[in-house]
Amino acid sequence: MEPIQAAVPPVVPFDALPAWLPEAGDMGRALKSLDWAATPLGPQRDWSESLCTAVAMVMAAPVPMLLAWGPQLVQIPNEAWFRLHWRRQGREPAPAMGRLLIDDWQAIWPRVEDAMEQAWGGRGCVVSSFEPPVVPGQVDGAVQGSPLHTLAISPVPERLGQVGGLLLALSEPVTDHQNELTRLRRQWEDDVRSVARAKTEFLANMSHEIRTPMNAVIGMTTLLMGTELSVQQREFVETIRSCGDHLLTIINDILDFSKIEAGKLTLERQPFDLADCMEGVLDLVSGRATQKDLELLLDIAPGVPRRVVGDVSRLRQVVINLVDNAVKFTPQGEVVVSVRAASDTPGVLEFSVRDTGIGISREQIGRLFQAFGQADTSTTRVYGGTGLGLAITRRLVELMGGHLRVDSVPGQGAHFQARLPLPGVAEPDVAPEASPLAGKRVLVVDDNASSARILQQMLASWGMSSHTCEGSLQALQLLAGGVPFDVALIDYLMPEINGVQLAGAIRAMPSAQELPLILLSPATVPRTQARFQAVITKPIKQDLLRDALLRTLVGEDSAPAPLMDESPLGDRYPLRLLVAEDNLVNQRVIRLLLDKLGYAADVVANGLEAVEAAARVRYDVVLMDVQMPEMDGMDATRALRQRPVDEQPQVIGLSAHALAEARQACLDAGMDDYLTKPVVFEQLSNALQQAWQRRQTPRQQAGAGTSTPALACMLPVPSLAGSRPPDEAAAVLDERKLQLLDRLIGRDKVDELVRMFLTDTAELLAQAREAAEADDVAALRRHFHALKSTSGELGAAQLHRLCVHVEGAEGTQADGQEPPWRVHVDRAITLFGQVRQQLLMRLGAV
Repeated sequence: MEPIQAAVPPVVPFDALPAWLPEAGDMGRALKSLDWAATPLGPQRDWSESLCTAVAMVMAAPVPMLLAWGPQLVQIPNEAWFRLHWRRQGREPAPAMGRLLIDDWQAIWPRVEDAMEQAWGGRGCVVSSFEPPVVPGQVDGAVQGSPLHTLAISPVPERLGQVGGLLLALSEPVTDHQNELTRLRRQWEDDVRSVARAKTEFLANMSHEIRTPMNAVIGMTTLLMGTELSVQQREFVETIRSCGDHLLTIINDILDFSKIEAGKLTLERQPFDLADCMEGVLDLVSGRATQKDLELLLDIAPGVPRRVVGDVSRLRQVVINLVDNAVKFTPQGEVVVSVRAASDTPGVLEFSVRDTGIGISREQIGRLFQAFGQADTSTTRVYGGTGLGLAITRRLVELMGGHLRVDSVPGQGAHFQARLPLPGVAEPDVAPEASPLAGKRVLVVDDNASSARILQQMLASWGMSSHTCEGSLQALQLLAGGVPFDVALIDYLMPEINGVQLAGAIRAMPSAQELPLILLSPATVPRTQARFQAVITKPIKQDLLRDALLRTLVGEDSAPAPLMDESPLGDRYPLRLLVAEDNLVNQRVIRLLLDKLGYAADVVANGLEAVEAAARVRYDVVLMDVQMPEMDGMDATRALRQRPVDEQPQVIGLSAHALAEARQACLDAGMDDYLTKPVVFEQLSNALQQAWQRRQTPRQQAGAGTSTPALACMLPVPSLAGSRPPDEAAAVLDERKLQLLDRLIGRDKVDELVRMFLTDTAELLAQAREAAEADDVAALRRHFHALKSTSGELGAAQLHRLCVHVEGAEGTQADGQEPPWRVHVDRAITLFGQVRQQLLMRLGAV
């Protein structure tokens, strides 16, 4: 498109412009006569010099141009634009002038929205094959449809440098031939999207239909495994359970692949702890590696940032697929997972998975990443699978902006390498502290060269020196020679003499009787500490090894002191639990707290699912959210109380309502106990102990008497009756709440909850704004109720108090004032912005 040449009048006040505006045709007269005080731009006398200059340029231009000014994009078209577009559709000049751009462009807004945002950000852009919208108000004989143009959008700066508006210019129409080609291309794109959407919807529906009975099958097999079974029966049940889990994995793979194919898979960019992510991956697959006596190792090189920015869930999925594949095709030897910083590109990390398995031929590599393909397609193949895992892995790596490659020699193993852009999070400049382990001498006894090398690397990073022995006999000879060491790290699985036997021999040596010993052992080996200061489960986690060395050599521990007895509550008070909660953040918090207490729980998303689940499985306790879709917690409890008395679970209500009336209403509905959100760890523990004690007392028939609240619900809570807006009361973010969660469930898990909260709350407030604009009070209360519990869980104190206030407000509107619901939503958005800033600082994103 040729640059536009137009006479630009000098910068003058608007009062001086009417002299030439009548010469600008109908649009000039409309500009002069319109009551601008009724528009977002306000009276003409208050217009800025930048706006006046832009108006003058647009109105004097001989080509079709339109000025869209201010955040609401108030449109000011010139005569050429009006003649080309609106007049052809029978529009009058006055309605075209001063309208909001989006009002006339609603039908095509999704196509131009990104371009508008880009221009508003300060960068001009071009929309090709642009078809101006057909707007309401056509008259008989108006042209149906419009020819295609090229639309140029440019930012118009204000005097202080900010963008004040957008300048839109249209080219001449393209030819009929180009028009037809564009129409065919659009039709083809629409058809492709329709097919992809139909396929995705079909797979999602089929997944739901398969998952529902499969969840029931897996739940029933779990119950069956808890009964008295013969050896053969237990083998049958374990086979059913294993096959059910495998089928659910296949369903998940198919869904992931369909999402990628349809372009529906979105990636996050949030800070996360890379070491925790990688160690968590190895935890998931270590059991299968141990069953095959494989050495599973993690090697994170020096220089790799601890915290990086990316999609932690998809990175975890990529690495799990690669490590799972390596374990599957490695009958003996080792699988080494390593992370390195790319030497040629800053901010890029190289993840490699190397195994000593069967390897892959060059011909098989060509089929390796094809969907539903197998390296071995013969009828006698030994290794099964859908062939989707590596196809999904490659697509995920490419979506993340990376590259996946594989090198292999048949019979010598395979080496997969993924290069991914994962920039590190800038850490504050803190003077390095001297390591209390510096200068200590360590004896490493490990017959695996890769494992010994990784241990030496860890120890060197803490300032320790080490000497490696490849076997037990070599270590005994070294100690017998009087070589001094401060501590010895001993691998359990070694030829000739294992680690426990070596420890016995060392304790028999007069010169080494007092040498501290730490055993490195697979999870399946019984954990005996008779001869050891500590036992570390392999794959080795750096933090755990460092803590063990600090306790052994220095007498200190870098981890916070545990808050619980060694015996988990779940072992002392075993209960089968069901959680009914529709909010994903709350689901995650409750499951993590229960996990800390030693309980595993099933989770459903509403009261109807809770009733159906309780009909299939005999649960001891249901943790029931009060406000849920489809069926709320009160109705679900009443439905459960219609079952035979001996089949009724105990119900503990969960609600953000702390008033005594809400508490009593839940007890009257048949609940046994009541906890207010955010759920407090100690109160949840007390409630479950009370539930265990109530199991010993036969339940009364519903309606036979009133329930006696348990200790958990008798604890004092602050009265929120007549609560006031939050401005004077609480801090924006209660750091103590986050610190407590950090200690209870771990910093990485709390950060995961924070990321979920930030995403969900942004969507929730957008829905609340729509409800406020539509005066949908019922929907607005639901949104604030959901936000009340999640904000309370993560310490957003002012936002939490605002939600409490809104739920109890009447919402009356004084004359001439903004409706209160909109005021509340605007206040919530402001508070969330403040909370978001502090939480992003915690995550290291700002």
